[in-house]
Amino acid sequence: MLLFFVMLAGFVGCAKDTREAKIEDAKIAIDNKDFSQAIAILRDGSFDLKNDPEAASLLASAHMGRAGLDVINLVTEASTAATSGATGTFTEFSKLFSSDPAVLKERQKDTKAAVDLLSGLPAKTPAQNLQLAIVASADIIITIGAELTGGFKSDGRPNSIPPSTDITPAIVERVANDVIFMADGIVGSGIADQELRSDITIIKTELADPSGTVTPTSLLNYLNKING
Repeated sequence: MLLFFVMLAGFVGCAKDTREAKIEDAKIAIDNKDFSQAIAILRDGSFDLKNDPEAASLLASAHMGRAGLDVINLVTEASTAATSGATGTFTEFSKLFSSDPAVLKERQKDTKAAVDLLSGLPAKTPAQNLQLAIVASADIIITIGAELTGGFKSDGRPNSIPPSTDITPAIVERVANDVIFMADGIVGSGIADQELRSDITIIKTELADPSGTVTPTSLLNYLNKING
């Protein structure tokens, strides 16, 4: 019996050490911008991501990094966008993702993974709420670029405006959910950065119709407004 408890204590200790070691390895990989390695570590099946907010948040960071999101750049751009109105708010961010649709489609996978991880947390810290607000905002822009506009020009404007038939229910649902996540995330973050709050509020307001609902028509109207 004594031997059993000694062995059990050893197994528990090893499990803890293994988890902590993997978390540390993932952090090092992210610091080194080896985001795929961090994702591989955290998705190896040993983490209960729904009940491990630290691992889920870290994994979301890795997906955000692989999607090309530079949080510092995004927050910095907020001050410029806040003074530029509805059109400027979108283009100040979208020009950070100016790329071809094939690249944007790959980035879409990572932004969706990050949104799913963070929105699925039963309780979020202010930092995780801010993380959700930022990645949901980016997911809107990347989805629009990948699915509707053929990417963006160097100034952030759409490469093309899609016909209304291209705006499918799946795209509208994804954008509508992101609008909710970014609005709720920015409130839950409790940040005092009024410029970032303003940017997200503008995007939310402009993407929706007067009732606050994202529709194919409201989305197309917004794209036409951005395109000038």
